Amino acid sequence: MIPAAMAQLPSFAVDDAAPGHGRVAVARVEDQAAIISCAATSPLKLICQRRGAAAWIYAASFGGGLMPGDDLALTIDVGPHARAFVTSQSATKVFRSDDGGEARSRIDARVGAAGLLALWPDPVACFADARFANRVRVDLAAHASALVVDAVTGGRLARGERWSFARYAARIELRRDGAPLAIEALTLDRADGDIGARLPGCGAYASALLVGPLLRDLAGEVLALVGARDPAERPYVSASPLADGCALRVAAESAEAVHAALRRHLAALAPLIGGDPWSHRH
Repeated sequence: MIPAAMAQLPSFAVDDAAPGHGRVAVARVEDQAAIISCAATSPLKLICQRRGAAAWIYAASFGGGLMPGDDLALTIDVGPHARAFVTSQSATKVFRSDDGGEARSRIDARVGAAGLLALWPDPVACFADARFANRVRVDLAAHASALVVDAVTGGRLARGERWSFARYAARIELRRDGAPLAIEALTLDRADGDIGARLPGCGAYASALLVGPLLRDLAGEVLALVGARDPAERPYVSASPLADGCALRVAAESAEAVHAALRRHLAALAPLIGGDPWSHRH
């Protein structure tokens, strides 16, 4: 039986949706997470599985990456007391733009009372001259929790494309009952000067926002771990408290080093979502 709170979700007809649009809804059914709705149109595809405590959703795109003009939009509904982990199958590649066109990705999420959404995709890898804009907005009900990670690499470093994209803009907004909890924004624009020159020794960067009661202990662990570090230690890691959680930021020479630091500091997430989502990749 679908809980009444989730039965009122708006319907989503794939035939009527714009290209690259999708929706997924997760509810708590008999003390487990259940995916009660999932649909997407090309080039977006969604792969879903249940891990007991949480539903795991993998987002990917046909064609191996995003072209200028691509506009991906995903709506996520997490019902009361439900939990969802949303990630990607691999790094999001953004191909070059020869005419100034931009690829876009948008995620709008709602998390019901006492629910949890963990949104942790692989890094974005922008090719030379690429343009990409990413926006995530999460609306939290009372006692709901959310983790949102955004990560970007310098591009195809092995081919000498070190921060040689044209523009990367990311914005994360977390709100509770319409009031802002945290806003994180990053814009790297070649129009403002050479991007690589402003990021010496850095090949990748990530930020993570954690809020809500289910992540309160994890936020405390993050602040304690970062507080005990030598500020000169690499990779560079910083953390700052939020009213209902914390913000974590990592900069390193490689995407692998950034990911390892995130895993180390956010390891306590695994029991909340039914396991370590990265263990099978190594």
